[in-house]
Amino acid sequence: MKNIVLRERIISSEIDKSVESYNINLIRYNELKRELFEINKKTIFFYKIATIKILKEIRNKKYYELDGFKSFKAFAESYTVPIGKRQIYSYLKISLAMEKGILEENFIIENGINKALMEINNQDKKKLNETKSKKKKLKRINFSVEEGESYFFYKKNKKFLGILMCELFEKEKNLIEKIIENQKINANRDNLNSNISQK
Repeated sequence: MKNIVLRERIISSEIDKSVESYNINLIRYNELKRELFEINKKTIFFYKIATIKILKEIRNKKYYELDGFKSFKAFAESYTVPIGKRQIYSYLKISLAMEKGILEENFIIENGINKALMEINNQDKKKLNETKSKKKKLKRINFSVEEGESYFFYKKNKKFLGILMCELFEKEKNLIEKIIENQKINANRDNLNSNISQK
């Protein structure tokens, strides 16, 4: 009977050792998987950033023409490009944002392509809202111009007229005030003349 008990002790200690070994191996395996994922993730993003730069150069320098494509769109849609069309344009959007200083490479590496695109869209929405608020600040003014050269000139150049008025107001207020004074003098003179002619 002592032999049997001894064997049970030997067997249970072997089981304990194998369970302990299994746990140690499992912990190490999970650590290695995590490291592999992190390394692979960084490598993937470095490759994606390299892809972004390559596509940007092909588009900007029109290298696709060397392959017989008439447009970058045709190049993007071709079967020779191992990336989807939508992905290509997403990458180009990111490259443009990097060029403008909206995004940095580290942001893309740390946060990924999707978050980078979300950040770009948020920036675009902010700019759109700023533009809308600027447009809301603009007020319309109606005025009459006598027929003639000036009328046709201003009719063709409506936007220029607004710019001209703002420039004159900001830089030539004295000139505007002189014109107003002359108008008042002329109006008074006209009133005086009409009063004299009525008598």
